[in-house]
Order: sequence, then C-alpha cells, then structure tokens
Amino acid sequence: MHRLLHGTPRPCVLGFSGIGLAAAVALTLAVPAAQTTPPASAPMDTVLRQLAAGSTTSNPTVQVIVTLRGSAREATLALLAEHGHRVVADLSLINAVTVEAHASDLPGLAALSEVKSLASDASVKSASDRREFNRTRDDVDHQGHHERTLESDASTLTAISDTTTVSLPTTDVTALQSLLPDQTGAIVPLRDALGTATVRTYGSGIGVAVIDSGYTRNADIEDVYAWKDFTPAARTRAYDDFGHGTHIAGIIKGKAELSNGKYRGVSSDTRIIALKVLDAQGKGDVTTVISAIQWAVARRDALGIDIINLSLGHPVYESAATDPLVQAVEAAVRAGIAVVASAGNHGLMLDGSGVAGYGGISSPGNAPSAITVGAIDPMGTATRVDDIVADFSSRGPTPYDNIVKPDLVAPGRRVMASIPVGSTLGVTLADRLQCFTNCYSTSSAYVPLSGTSMAAAVVSGTAAAVLRANRSYGPYTTTRLSPSALKAILEYTAIPLAASDALTQGVGGVNPVGAMELARAVDESQSEGQPWLIAPVVPATTIGSTTYTWSQRVIWGDRVIWGDGLILSSLPVYSNRVIWGDRVIWGDRVIWGDRVIWGDTSLVYDTRVIWGDRVIWGDRVIWGDRVIWGDIAPPSNSTSSTVWVNFLAE
Repeated sequence: MHRLLHGTPRPCVLGFSGIGLAAAVALTLAVPAAQTTPPASAPMDTVLRQLAAGSTTSNPTVQVIVTLRGSAREATLALLAEHGHRVVADLSLINAVTVEAHASDLPGLAALSEVKSLASDASVKSASDRREFNRTRDDVDHQGHHERTLESDASTLTAISDTTTVSLPTTDVTALQSLLPDQTGAIVPLRDALGTATVRTYGSGIGVAVIDSGYTRNADIEDVYAWKDFTPAARTRAYDDFGHGTHIAGIIKGKAELSNGKYRGVSSDTRIIALKVLDAQGKGDVTTVISAIQWAVARRDALGIDIINLSLGHPVYESAATDPLVQAVEAAVRAGIAVVASAGNHGLMLDGSGVAGYGGISSPGNAPSAITVGAIDPMGTATRVDDIVADFSSRGPTPYDNIVKPDLVAPGRRVMASIPVGSTLGVTLADRLQCFTNCYSTSSAYVPLSGTSMAAAVVSGTAAAVLRANRSYGPYTTTRLSPSALKAILEYTAIPLAASDALTQGVGGVNPVGAMELARAVDESQSEGQPWLIAPVVPATTIGSTTYTWSQRVIWGDRVIWGDGLILSSLPVYSNRVIWGDRVIWGDRVIWGDRVIWGDTSLVYDTRVIWGDRVIWGDRVIWGDRVIWGDIAPPSNSTSSTVWVNFLAE
C-alpha cells in the first residue's frame, strides 16, 4: 500500500544507497582552496593545449571561444583586436567571444588578464560521420546496435587558413544505408511504451526550442511557431536538409497523421521553435549552438520558450565550470528555460568488448542544471517491467566534475517519427522509410532511430505536458514552474528500472502520467518554505495492470537525495537563483556539488556491476581502498573537437 504524501519531513541524503547499491558509499569532501588572485594564465581545454604544444611544427589558424573576466567588454574587445584576433561571434550570454587565433598565439591569449578561459570552437557533426557507420552491418549488430563515437574518429578539423589544417585523425564519410544495423526487433509505439496511449498529454501554450538541423513541414507537425537559421545559408523559410531535427520535433509533438494515429508524439499542440544549427551533413559548431541558445533566451517571453532541446553533444575536454556550452545551458536555466540534453551514446567500453563502461557523459549533458537523459530499450513491449537501459546510453559520472548523470532515462531505442524523404537521412535510409497513408502525396515518412537524441526529445515532450498540466489547474495558472522545480518533478516521479545503478539510469525512467499528476497538485506561487501541494498525491502510477512506485528521489550534484520533504514544500533550491548541484542547505544537511573522494574497498552495484578500470575515457582511476573520481577524464592524447548528434538509425 502506498502512503499519501503529507507532513513536512526533512529530505535525506544518500551516497548512492537505495538506488542499485548493495551498501552505502561513504563520501569525503575534497573542497579546493579558494583563489584570492587571478591565475597567471587562463586555462585552456585539452584540444587547445595540444594545439599550442604543437605550434612549433604547425601554426594553424583556429576559432577559439574566449570567456572574459569582468564587465569591461569593449576595452577587452579592443585589446583582442590590437593583438590581431578577429572577433567572429559575440556570445554575450556567457560573457565570451569567438575569435580567430594562430596556435602559437594561444599562450599569449591565455596570459591576458582580461581572459578567464579558452575553449576550442568544436565542430558539430552528426552520427553519419562516425566510425560506427564505417563498419559492416554484421559487425555493428554484433556490438548490440549501438553507436560508440571515439574522439579519435573525428574528421579532420579544417582550419580557417586556406593553407594549413590541424592534423587530426580522419574518417572517410561513406553512404549510411549499407552501414547501418539491420532493422530487426519489434517497434513499440512511443505512447504505448510511456503508458500514455489513453492519456491526454497536451503542450498547448508551451514552447520548445529544438536546436538541431531544422524542420520540414508535414502533416504530423504542421507549421513551427518560430524559425531561425543560424547556418551560413540563413534561409528565412523553415527546412531540414539533414532530417534529424524533424524527427526530434515529431517525437515531441507528432500528431501521427501519416500513420493513422499509431506513432503519435508525446505532447500534441506543443509550440515548436525550430533553430537550425546543423547543415545537410549534420555539421555545425559550438559557437552556432551557443548563438541559438542566446537567441532563445533573449526571446523567452516574446515567443513563450519554456524548454530547449539539445539532442547533440561533444566529448568533455574541461570542467563544466569553464565549458562554454555548459555555461550557456546554465545561463538559459537561470533565465527560466529548462534545458533537456542527451547524455551521449558512449555506454560501452571503447575496446570493443561490449562491456558496459562508465564516465561517458558528453557536453552539454554534463551541465549541472540540465535535465540529462539516457536511453531506455523498451524491448519491443508496452510494459515497463522489462525495460532496460540501452547498451549505448552513456553512464556517469561526468568527467572532471564527478556529477551524477544521467538524471533519468526515456525510450530511445527504435523510436518512430517522421523525416523529410528528400533529406540526407531520408535519401540514405530510403529502404527503411515507412508510410501508412497518403504515401504518394507526402514528402515525409517514418523511420526508427535510436539514441539518447531520441530519449531527450521524449523528455522534452513530457516536460511540455507537465508544464501545461501545472498551468491548467488551480489558482496559480499565471505562474511558471521553474526549471529546477520541473526537473525535480520529473525525477521524483520517475519509475526505477530493476537491476540498474544510479550512474546508468539516474533515478529511473520518465513517467509522464505521474509527473503530470504531481504537477497539477503543485502551487509554485507559494513562498519559499511554504507547503505547495494543494491535494494529496499517492507516489505511484498504474500503467496497464501494474502499479509502479515512484523513485521519490532527486539527483543533486554528487548525491542522491530522498524523502517526502523534497516535494511537499517550495524549497529555495528550486528557484532560478541556485545552480543545480551547488552547495545548498537541505533542512539541517549541507549538500556538496564539488569534487569528492569516494571511499570503500569495492563498489558493487546490485552485487553485479563491479567498478575497477571500467571507465570510458581510460583507466586512470586509483583502485584499491579509494576510488579517486578526480582522475576521470578523456584521454590526454585525444585532440578531436568534434560534437555529434546522439542518434543511430536502426
């Protein structure tokens, strides 16, 4: 029997016990000493450090994102110009600019007192350019239908100069069609997998900015609410020459007009704001993505943008504190926009063994305030009982910062949605397209895709339905549920998966029915510390004939927090003033989001998953009496600055 949520007990804190751990893990704080003076030289990410080190033999011109100190922007920009650094883009949202610089200039640029940090302007590329698509069909199938993108598999990073390039490993781009896994296994309609086939899930009045490859109108999605092309083409009419963005939008709000009602999206009537940052090959750069986020933040109120969907990412080359894309996500959340990000498709060890590995979260999924989503494999059934986390889904913790990610998981294996038949994906996957009605008169058809890209879209659609549910009931319809409160509701109502640890599934699988129920009962107009549930809520959801207990947990930085007190009152941590995972007070407990040392002689999850050197980005983990998470980072010899779209055609 499930109890009603009532009273005001304090939240409780767990190392990870209670979610897939056989025993609690002791946590020891390792707080770095505060700096009283600026460092002599601003930090550079891994890519730039290696470029600077190799500048004696090659001196290419590259684009660098320069984060500035203080508010003297004009003077700093003038100083950069004096040093010959042309400003390519103004990223005022994060107090940064993108400039051109020679590799030999990087140390001098970092030494400027006005410069806070330097980061490479990563090239955004789709999964079509990854090594996974250069393997035989049988080989990919043997690996379990996954996409494992190696940093060293990136295509050559072309420098701005016409005469020189950065020497990085290359990968030939070949046709996708013969290189993708066979289309095997049952496809369960998304809303059946979510338990919402007979439930009304509307997102009317809720705006989701899909920052992706664009959008092509079809009967499933109809017109977008707003459109902006950030690619060099800068077209004024919406289009999607790659196809990925349309698929994402269809997952969020598709009406299933092309499938006789079978493959509906999560929340109909949601407003889609399509912001194109990827070209016909699924390529772009981080500066363009940040520019789109900046544009969305500036128009949050005018366009009613409540959510940003980022089904893309790049390897983590630095701490979240200096990662420009992460900082853009944090700025958007502070502005009142929830950001949903894919966790990445790095769930398996890179040695080809097929063994699950940890520490593969990508940026911006490592953003503390992002709702980071891993992928569920529904196993071709509508029941939640047999759900598992897909093998390709990235596991935590995050490199450098050791934040617990993903936050939750959602269906991301063989998710059906529409794409333009004339797009790159449509042409490449022509023999896999499915059409159910008006097949001779439509320019779009369905195709199943897998990846955390799809899972993130599922959560964005769910988030839209949750916000609509909250605004549609009670005396508080004029208030906005904050991004942190929305994230807490999604996590608290999630359905834990059996035999899966917190670094694999977060708190569990997204639960739209439960999240909407809880959102209807939350009155966020209440002042901090006051009760905000206007009705009792049973922390369980019945789907079909099975009742599932909610996780009743929230991930906060490096901890998992549990207890009724998480949701009974309006807590200060749910305001936009607090960065998710920062040091805050929960009742009489102090929660730390900083780097930690995990003790214990062996970490055993469900007596099944034993840690050791099973870390995606190498085995640089001290194993024995203590595991030092500060050592988890991508290999230092990796120089790729590639960002990819987190999906796989199946």
